[in-house]
Amino acid sequence: MRFALRVLAASLALQCSFAAADDADSLALRAGQAQERGEYREAARLLEEALSSRPRDYWLRTQLAEDYARMGRLPDAKREWAAARALDGEEKDAYVQEGYARLEAGDLREAEKPFLAAIAADAASPVGYRHMAFFYYKKADLGRSESYFRQALRRARETTRSDREEASIIMTGLGEVLLEEGRGADAEAIWRRGLERFSDIPRSRTTFLQCLGRASLRQGRFGRAEELLGRAAAGCDKSANCLGVLCDLAVAYAREGRARKAADAARRARSLYPLLRREPPFELDGYAGALLGMGDALRDSGDEVEAEKDYRLVAALRPAISGSAELADAEQALARLCASTGRKAEARGLLEDALAIARKQGDGRRESAVLGDLRSLEP
Repeated sequence: MRFALRVLAASLALQCSFAAADDADSLALRAGQAQERGEYREAARLLEEALSSRPRDYWLRTQLAEDYARMGRLPDAKREWAAARALDGEEKDAYVQEGYARLEAGDLREAEKPFLAAIAADAASPVGYRHMAFFYYKKADLGRSESYFRQALRRARETTRSDREEASIIMTGLGEVLLEEGRGADAEAIWRRGLERFSDIPRSRTTFLQCLGRASLRQGRFGRAEELLGRAAAGCDKSANCLGVLCDLAVAYAREGRARKAADAARRARSLYPLLRREPPFELDGYAGALLGMGDALRDSGDEVEAEKDYRLVAALRPAISGSAELADAEQALARLCASTGRKAEARGLLEDALAIARKQGDGRRESAVLGDLRSLEP
C-alpha cells in the first residue's frame, strides 16, 4: 500500500511539473504576443509569472530583462541579467544585452565590461569580438573597432547556416568601419565579396546590397544608390530589416528630387515601424538612425510635415535608447521644426532632453549646438 501511494505521489508530482512547464510556455507565448503589441508592462508581468514556476530558465530571464530595458527600467534589467549569468556563465546573451543597454543609456564606462566578459566566456567564438567591435564603433574608436572585427572574422566559420550568418554580419560591420575611416573602396570590396559568398541567405544578400547602396549615397551617386537599394527592397520581406532599406531608398529618391517616389518609400518604411516592438533594444538605434536620415532628407527637400513624422518615431523610442546620439539628433531636429511653427514650449522640452544626452556622453560639440538652440528660444 505504501509503495502504491509513493508511486501515486510521484506520478502526481510529475504531472504537476509538466503542467507547470505547460503554464510557463503558455505565459511566455502570451508575453511574446504582448511584446508584438508594444505592451511591455504586460509582457514583463507574464514573464515574471512564468519564472515563478520555472526560476532556472535562462531564456525567460533574458527576455524579462529585455522588456525591462525597453521600458527604461535598467536596474531591474541588470538584476535579471545577473540572475541569468548565475544560471549559465558561458552563454553570451546576458552579457551582450547588458553591454548594449548600458551603451544606449550613455553609460560608456560601464558598457565595456559585459562585452569583455562575453569574450572571456568563449574566446574561441567570434560573437564576443564582434559585439566588442560594435561597442568601439559606437564610441567612434574606429581603430579598435576594426581590430576587433578582424579578430572576429579570423574566428568565424562557415560550416553551418548560423555560422555563415555570423560571418556575414562581421563583414557588414567591418565594411562600415572602413567606410567611416574614409576607405570606401575597401569597404565596397568587402561588401561585394560578402554578396558573392552569402547571396543564398536572403537577409545577408539584402544587407550587402543596402550597404553598397548607402556607400553610393555618400558618394553622391544617387542613380546607382537607387538601383542597389531598389534591388535590396525587392528582395526583403516585411521585416524590421526592410524598414531600414526603405528609409535609405527614400533618401536616394529625395536627393534626386523624386518627391512622389520618396514619399511612397517613406510611407512603406513607416508601415513597418510596429515591427520594432519585437526587436532587441540594442538594435533600435540603427533603425533610429535610418528614420533620422530619412527625416533629414525629406526636410531638406522641403517636406517638413513628413520629416516631423520620422523625428517623432525616433523620439518614441526614448525609453529604450535614452542615451543615444541618434535620439539626441532627432529631438534637436524636431525641436527646430517646433520652434519654426511657434511650438516653443515643446521645442524647449525636446532640447533639454537632447542636452542631457550630450552632457552624459561628454559631447561638447552637440552640447554647444543645443545650447545655441535653447538661447534662440529666449524672448
